[in-house]
Amino acid sequence: MDSNADEQVASSESDEDEDLDFAEPRYQIGQKIYARDGKSGIYESVVKKVESRPGVEGWSYRYWVHYLGWNSRWDRWIAQEDLLDDTDENRALSLKASEEQRQISSTKKRKREETLEKKRQKKKDSSLLVAISKTTSRNILSLEDYCQIPFTLKTIMLDDRSALSSESDHLISEDDLLPWQPNRLVHSLPAAVTIQMVLDKFVKRTKKDAAAKVTITPNMKSTKQKTENESDKEDEDEEARMAAARRIVKTAEKDAQEFVGILANLFNEALPVLLLYHEERYQHLSIVNETMRDHEPVDFYGCEHFLRLFVRLPILWNAVLGGSTIEVQQFGEQIASLLVFLQKHHNSCFRAQYRPPTRNEMTPSEKVTQDNLNELGS
Repeated sequence: MDSNADEQVASSESDEDEDLDFAEPRYQIGQKIYARDGKSGIYESVVKKVESRPGVEGWSYRYWVHYLGWNSRWDRWIAQEDLLDDTDENRALSLKASEEQRQISSTKKRKREETLEKKRQKKKDSSLLVAISKTTSRNILSLEDYCQIPFTLKTIMLDDRSALSSESDHLISEDDLLPWQPNRLVHSLPAAVTIQMVLDKFVKRTKKDAAAKVTITPNMKSTKQKTENESDKEDEDEEARMAAARRIVKTAEKDAQEFVGILANLFNEALPVLLLYHEERYQHLSIVNETMRDHEPVDFYGCEHFLRLFVRLPILWNAVLGGSTIEVQQFGEQIASLLVFLQKHHNSCFRAQYRPPTRNEMTPSEKVTQDNLNELGS
């Protein structure tokens, strides 16, 4: 009986062993592989340990892998189904996944930096006039200091440049619509809000601010307590103060008009020479020949172009205007006031609209490309 029982147990163990799959592990210790790391990517790795486990469907394996180029603290157990062979195809998948991860990380980093930069610039952009008012005779600001463009306006300049430039090559396919258009835009001119309109508003605001500063509070002394002579004298003093206030307001308005006149003339002269991007020159020539003969550029262009003048202004001042240190300070303070005005009212001053360029507004190379593609499509 004992002999038969032992035979039955041995037979049973043999049957169980036959049912289990003793297949060799697919990867060996020291073998180079590619391991998936969740959804984040595929990394070049090497097998450090192999562990087998019995399962319902047979033996399964997991591998202790080390990611090449990474610290050993990132080593971990990976199931066999999450490992890939060291082939050219899988190597390409790994590179693609790494590039996608790099772009995602770069985007997140850029957004964090942009957020921090905006916070820093908010503190710096409190008011240019405050900084200028604290300037002493020992620390005279140059015109470059007055022409510092606030962060909000710099962002507008960058967005404008991006819309006007071709950031990438135009991808051509059989399904492209004809006629072909360059991968860039131009300003819709005349602008909805022109430079001259904004300068006129600035003069009115300057006049209003000057009037607010010289507002005279009436003398509240009771008329019963005043003698006739006192009343006459106070009337004369009041009239003199009002006259002085009117002169101050008128002087402020006159100075502002002279200032914006200088800026307008500078813009009109500098626009075709210094302020236009290469792609914009053909649109400008088209406008000059067709519609702008009886108008100045300040009546056609918007403040997006006007901001470019402040970048060139220190050079233009030295080359065209010149002047003493006192004149630089006076002109610089007006520049600072205008920049503060533009920043404060940027939503109403910067109203650019864009459209694709017409045939006359294209560069010569763009015209050649359009002709060639239209011939292929016809």
